[in-house]
Amino acid sequence: MDFCSWAYGGVNGDNYEYCLESDQGVEIREIAEYAGSNAFAQHSRELETPNQSFVIGNPLQFESGLGSRIAIHEYVHIYQNANKVDENDFGLPLWLEEGSAEFLALYLSQEEGWADFRMAMAEALESAKDLQERHPGIGIQDIETSESRDALQSICDCTGMLQYETGQWATAWLVNRTSLDIFYKSYIPDIVDLGGHGSFEKHFGLTVQEFYGEFDEFMSSSTGNQLAILPIP
Repeated sequence: MDFCSWAYGGVNGDNYEYCLESDQGVEIREIAEYAGSNAFAQHSRELETPNQSFVIGNPLQFESGLGSRIAIHEYVHIYQNANKVDENDFGLPLWLEEGSAEFLALYLSQEEGWADFRMAMAEALESAKDLQERHPGIGIQDIETSESRDALQSICDCTGMLQYETGQWATAWLVNRTSLDIFYKSYIPDIVDLGGHGSFEKHFGLTVQEFYGEFDEFMSSSTGNQLAILPIP
């Protein structure tokens, strides 16, 4: 109740009952009842005093460092959404939203000894390439928005992998083209003033459509060439 009240503007706020009975309220109760370990971020942008939060269930029952890695992932979502103004703007494409959150979580976790960044990225690459072989006509361009993701979901149970594993490698490609700082400290914040497409073109030097072509070519190259672009934490 406290979370739903805070996130949705009080007990009389819009969607308070929905939160309590059908959405995050249910999830939080299940975390408590079943000692769950799921996590999520909440972005209450429409409130008179906007707020953001993330919830992580029972992090101490994870193996060493995993709870911290999940917390980093969810906090990246807070950062992403803090640099978002117009819900109708292209903004951050969906395949970068999850992909860049997991990429940075793995990268920073390696620095703390919580994860093996290169191994995790290699596993993500294997999954992404397997998906590419099974569905050669489908790619991250098909999940730019929630609407396009939902449309794809009706014909292919692959949207999660495109968002995460393939999205991680889309992030790696863009970071390799520029740098971690440009991606996270320049591209994402500049979406506010330049819009999603404008910031993408300014910082990466190509349009989103041009990126799709170059990224598809990269994903068809050898595993050795692909792994070679990874930064060293």
